[in-house]
Amino acid sequence: MQGVFNGIKPAVETIVVFAAWRIGMRALKNGVLQAMAAFLALWRFKQDILRVVGACAVVGPVYTLALD
Repeated sequence: MQGVFNGIKPAVETIVVFAAWRIGMRALKNGVLQAMAAFLALWRFKQDILRVVGACAVVGPVYTLALD
């Protein structure tokens, strides 16, 4: 039974992240709200700003190319 739950967990996490992404894209249309959400995420997950900026530097161009 534990193996079944271990197999389902990544799928559930993916669905939750995708749903949060869709809600965020609709709700955060203002740059100020996006900045507030970013700082809230930094505070909540206790990440340093350099790691976040580095991740954005990698993910941003890939995301932009995926939209084209």
